[in-house]
Amino acid sequence: MTCTEGRGYEIIRQAKRVNTKVVCIAGGFGPSSQPEKAIENGVDVAIIGEGIVTIKELMTALENGSDLSLVKGIAYLSGNKIVKTPSRALIENLDEMPFANWQLVEHYKRIQVRNLTTTRGCPYDCDFCSVTCFYGRTYQHRSAENAVKYIQHATIGHRRDVPIIGKKILFIGDDNFAANPNWTIEVLERLDYVDLSDVSLYAQLRAESCRNSKLMALLAKKFKLLFFGFEACDNESLQSINKKQTVDDIIFAIEECKRFGIGVAGMFILGLDDHNPESAMQMAKFALKHGVRFFVSFIRCPLPNTRDTEFLDKSKRLLKNIPDYYRDAQYVMFKPANMTPAQLQMSHIEAIRYFYDPWRTLRDRIAGRIDNNTALYRLAGNIYLNKQAKVVDKYINQYLL
Repeated sequence: MTCTEGRGYEIIRQAKRVNTKVVCIAGGFGPSSQPEKAIENGVDVAIIGEGIVTIKELMTALENGSDLSLVKGIAYLSGNKIVKTPSRALIENLDEMPFANWQLVEHYKRIQVRNLTTTRGCPYDCDFCSVTCFYGRTYQHRSAENAVKYIQHATIGHRRDVPIIGKKILFIGDDNFAANPNWTIEVLERLDYVDLSDVSLYAQLRAESCRNSKLMALLAKKFKLLFFGFEACDNESLQSINKKQTVDDIIFAIEECKRFGIGVAGMFILGLDDHNPESAMQMAKFALKHGVRFFVSFIRCPLPNTRDTEFLDKSKRLLKNIPDYYRDAQYVMFKPANMTPAQLQMSHIEAIRYFYDPWRTLRDRIAGRIDNNTALYRLAGNIYLNKQAKVVDKYINQYLL
């Protein structure tokens, strides 16, 4: 993740102080978009693009002392020159990719939510998103049969979230689980024959997916909560980020989810160029008005290699000297167009506080507008917010004033 990149480079520096001969390899969105930065920070080989095939070839080359220039999709230092080898094509058959093995993670039984992906990429091209920068506008998926096997595999040895819902939580972290609705329908039809009574499934969709009634009916059988990248609640903002959806699409999606008994987690982006200090609160009120179960607020974030980051950089609006660990879309790292950075940061906190107000949560539960699980999650969100507010105050004073 971008916010852990700096910490990763620090670990590399510590490793090299312990053993100067250790070979350090890094991959992912950061090193792929900025291999020079990775190498300057002590990385010996940066993997560019998908790394599953590349890492195998690279390890063989390193063990045998072979010529690294023959390994596609890497960058490395040769003398005083950074060498980039030819790019590697994307993996075509995702069924060949192994399932995640969570037991390799230390204390894996503490993991509350297991995240798995059955697809890669997204056919859309939003200005703020780094997925297209990494995969292009491609969209690949496992076969429906293999995707179902992966979901079943992910439940093995997974703990139950006893305090709140008492089930195993699986999050299908595909950027767009229903970009190919026919494939998604086939997956869901196969899942219909799988006993997942002890599992709670979550996934991410775009709003227009809800116009497919057959898809929604099948989703309702296995999913009680879906995440949507709504991003904004006005058409001007949606158009400005090339989202290719409208407010009508958003409202329709929420109403269809309610009709099928599916909860909605709405994700919004604050700090777009037409936003002002009141915009965050308008989004929170929009979410409450239309019955969004969870309000997920992100601050516009300069992710590596996106068009939005390039725009902010060229217009000299990126804030300097802020550590990478704040780059998690919860902290302001640029100069907004119509307010100060501090105003944007505070409006973000106030909007979340408004939505997760414990008295509102209590009223909504008594009125039957939300269930017990939702009420508990909202109360937990309020507790987290109170802790986070102290961190935000320190951040504002140190970096935004």
